[in-house]
Amino acid sequence: MKKINQNKPSIGIIGVGSIAKEHARALIYAGFHISCCTGSPGSLKAKTFADNYKIEKVFCDSNELLQNHDKFDCLLIACSTNPTLDILKLAVKLKKPVLVEKPITLNYKDFSSLNLENEKVRVGYNRRFYSTVQLAKKFVKKHSPCLISIELPDHLNFKLKKIEQDYKSLKDNSIHALDIINYIDPDFKILQVNEYLQPDNSFGKIVILKSSNDNTCVIKLNWNSPSNFNLSIEALPYKLELMPFEKYKLYKGLSVLEPSEKSPIRQYMPKVIDQSDVFSKSKDFKPGFLPQAEEFLEIVRGGKPIHSANLKDAKKASLLASNIIDFKR
Repeated sequence: MKKINQNKPSIGIIGVGSIAKEHARALIYAGFHISCCTGSPGSLKAKTFADNYKIEKVFCDSNELLQNHDKFDCLLIACSTNPTLDILKLAVKLKKPVLVEKPITLNYKDFSSLNLENEKVRVGYNRRFYSTVQLAKKFVKKHSPCLISIELPDHLNFKLKKIEQDYKSLKDNSIHALDIINYIDPDFKILQVNEYLQPDNSFGKIVILKSSNDNTCVIKLNWNSPSNFNLSIEALPYKLELMPFEKYKLYKGLSVLEPSEKSPIRQYMPKVIDQSDVFSKSKDFKPGFLPQAEEFLEIVRGGKPIHSANLKDAKKASLLASNIIDFKR
């Protein structure tokens, strides 16, 4: 992929943790100049971060960075979830483009304090930029109605009682997958949520959704299972499988292997007609981060978003997580 060599917009970064490092590498390659940064108040990491990415100015905290808004054309907010909403509310007053890490907040009601029509704010649901996820979106559009199944074996602490669960893993990590569902078909509505029991006070949830295009989606929340995150879409005679989300296989038909001396049973083998992964173009960046940075660059230059999530999308994913947790028949 050819590096962009046009005039470089300057970007300020709030947050200097591991995810900010991934953003920084992609932003620089895409064509941004990182002009300033800040970490948590009192943290020593910001100086090291600045040295690593040749950033001229390090501010003491986010308030000081935002007050010096003449130092940047746009902003990345990539701090921990808890302070993100308050920082974003101050940042949007500058009327500059903002790329903010998901999920912004763990409570969907907090979105009422934001102007959801503000298209200058883009939310970092980077899996939308996976070639595999974009293929899934095109597949559903072409072959509807489809059966979509998604498995989310995230972590839950089953030492806590159900009433004590905060479901942070769903609201903060698996929410990426909920956004994928909304991205593939924005019209899904919950029909049913069933809870199933497992040994040692553990449990899971099965969620059934339906869209106006007659697509059906089944979400399996099998917390702590020794499974991989995966998405499969069936539209006869095809099956598209993303397992994990970074890889895909497209199947059509079955090969039948008759019993033999080595294998005394008949075997039915799905035929793979295509396969690839997100690493085929670049292994140098965290998947989705470079195309996300490139689209954000186009937005900063006045272009229109194509794949990136806006505030409405972020609220929709957050609301879906909350509805799954609180669903009542």
